[in-house]
Amino acid sequence: MRIVLCTGGHWSSPLVYQAIRDLGVTHVIVEDGPAPTYIKTWRELLIQSYIHLMTPVMRQFSRERITELKARYPFCEDPIPDQRITRVVSLHDKKAERVIRHIRPDVIIVHEATEVDDRFLQEVNCPILSITPSLAKSQRHAYWGFHTHPSMKRVQICQRTKKGWSPLVSNVLYTGGTDNFSTFPYIYLETSLSMLREQLQKMSQQDTERRQEVQA
Repeated sequence: MRIVLCTGGHWSSPLVYQAIRDLGVTHVIVEDGPAPTYIKTWRELLIQSYIHLMTPVMRQFSRERITELKARYPFCEDPIPDQRITRVVSLHDKKAERVIRHIRPDVIIVHEATEVDDRFLQEVNCPILSITPSLAKSQRHAYWGFHTHPSMKRVQICQRTKKGWSPLVSNVLYTGGTDNFSTFPYIYLETSLSMLREQLQKMSQQDTERRQEVQA
C-alpha cells in the first residue's frame, strides 16, 4: 500500500512518520511552515499564547510524567529521511499536486497541514485521512478540560469527503491528576497514532482482499 504523508513544519511530524513508515509510507510532502491554528476569538488567542509561553516551563515540572508516557508508547523521534521529503509552500501548490499524481497513492494522510483543496480532492481517487482536532485546537480544549472534565477528552481519525471530514473512529483521551497541557500532546499522540495504524492496517487488508478477488 502506497501512503503519502502531507504535513506541516510541526514537531510531531517525525513521530507520525516513524509510527506508520513500516505500513508503506513512500513519500512525505512537508509545508514550509506550521499549519494555521484557526483561532477565531480573542479568548482562543489568549489561551493559545498562554499555552505557547508556559509549555516549556510546565514541561520542566512534568519531566517524570512525560518520561512515563514516552515509555508507555515507544515514540521514535528520529527525523524523516531527506530522500523521502518534498518541500512545498502549501498543499495547494502545483508541485504538491504533481508529486501526488505521480505517486498515485492508495492513502493520503494530512497531519497538521492546510486543508486539501476541494478542486484537487475531486481528482484524487483514494482515501484522505487526518487526526482531528488538530493538536493546537485539542490543547486549547484540554486547557479548559483540566478544570471542567479533568479525565475525558476525545480524538478522532476522520476521512475527507466532498462534504467535509467524516469520522471513522473516535476514542477518549484519559488524563491523570498530574497531567497538564505540556503532557497532553503525548497522550493525544499515544492514542491517535494507535488508531491511525489500526485504520491503515484495516485498509491494507481490504485492499489485499480486493486484489485477490480480482486475480481469482
